[in-house]
Amino acid sequence: MKLSRIISLLFISAIGLISCSKDTNTGSVRVNQEVQLYNFATSPNTLYIGVKQDTILKKCCAFYGDFIYYTDSINLAKRDTINKNLQLIDGVGNNLMGASATVPMDEMNNYLLFALSNPVSSSSPFILKHMPLNTNLAVGGKSKLQFANFMSEYDTLNFYWNHALKAQVAFASISNAIEITPTLKDTLQVFKGSGSAAQLIAESNGKLITKQNNYIVTACYTTQNPTIGNLAQQQIKWISQIK
Repeated sequence: MKLSRIISLLFISAIGLISCSKDTNTGSVRVNQEVQLYNFATSPNTLYIGVKQDTILKKCCAFYGDFIYYTDSINLAKRDTINKNLQLIDGVGNNLMGASATVPMDEMNNYLLFALSNPVSSSSPFILKHMPLNTNLAVGGKSKLQFANFMSEYDTLNFYWNHALKAQVAFASISNAIEITPTLKDTLQVFKGSGSAAQLIAESNGKLITKQNNYIVTACYTTQNPTIGNLAQQQIKWISQIK
């Protein structure tokens, strides 16, 4: 009796250890993660996304038909991205090698990814910027804003909210989050340069935020093949982190 009871207790303990080892966050094996990829690369090629496992690059597009047009996005939640390396490939299906175009996917996070053109390297033409998804809302009816500079010819952009400077952001960078209280008449302006040399490149006015949320506010072009420096082809795009 004693021996059988000891064996039973050991068996139950082993089951408990196996259950706890699956996932320290949820208590179960995580099957997928939220990964949203945006295409902001000013390139004539349409981008796809690939999942790199060891030395094999699997094109999701070959199985799902995912064309990612400029400023559009796709959700990779049903892809096998957990603990994998994501790497960009172009519309022809060529592997775009280069460390700047590859990011590791930690299973404990959900991600936003941004495909950008690399203005300083022809051998690594794309940059894959990634950040963990922020779903922690501000309190008191406020919203969180982060500012992103996706315009490759400008070193730094200055972002103003209601005429107050809120962030200075280098190319391929995203600012820390700030909290704002939205109104019916807000103004968002993006300048290159400062002082008397400052030039307004994009502006939005009115009721800019329709619900409490966390936003990435990006400065980008309106077309994938822009005339560099053409103010008519520059815009502000809002990306919601909470759907």
